[in-house]
Amino acid sequence: MANFYLFLTCALMLAVCWRTSTGSPVPTATSLSADKCGECSELSKALLRKITELLNNDLFTGVRRNAHPVVDRKGETALVCAPSLAQVSNMIYSRNTCLENIMKDLTHYAAVLKSYKQISPKTEAALLDPTLKIIQSLLEKCSLTPAEEKESSEENIAQMWEGNRFDQRWKMYRVMKGFHIRTITINRAMGYISSGDHRN
Repeated sequence: MANFYLFLTCALMLAVCWRTSTGSPVPTATSLSADKCGECSELSKALLRKITELLNNDLFTGVRRNAHPVVDRKGETALVCAPSLAQVSNMIYSRNTCLENIMKDLTHYAAVLKSYKQISPKTEAALLDPTLKIIQSLLEKCSLTPAEEKESSEENIAQMWEGNRFDQRWKMYRVMKGFHIRTITINRAMGYISSGDHRN
């Protein structure tokens, strides 16, 4: 009887994890042209490079130790950009859901970076400008929602930065590590969207 429960538990775990473990390409959004998809893919690669560069910047010297990433838990990008086997085989995958969630994540992290810029010295704030510029380009060129319909992501972000400068930089480093992880997912999804492999 114990073996049956063990088997049942393993089967349930496999069923739950199956969705995120499949590596199938993400179908494209019908409203983005092939050129736009390619441009979005290049912008997401540039964003990943810029965040990696920022994480290695001297700004974060001394705060890297014991800094676990803080990932936005409200975002569903990792879940919706990894279609399940049933969705791929039946083609019932929502083609725009992945991009919509990517745009929500980018909007959130843009708000976080802007709020950090407001409390930072000019030299630190200037380091964030190239990253914000890439995020803005992604939001403008790859969004399926007109700018006025985007939901604001300003909720309680300012109180994240309470504390002294060291604490603020430590929190920012943790947020940037989380954003780096999310950007890897975004980059992978944009690559699949622009590749067209899903049509084969």
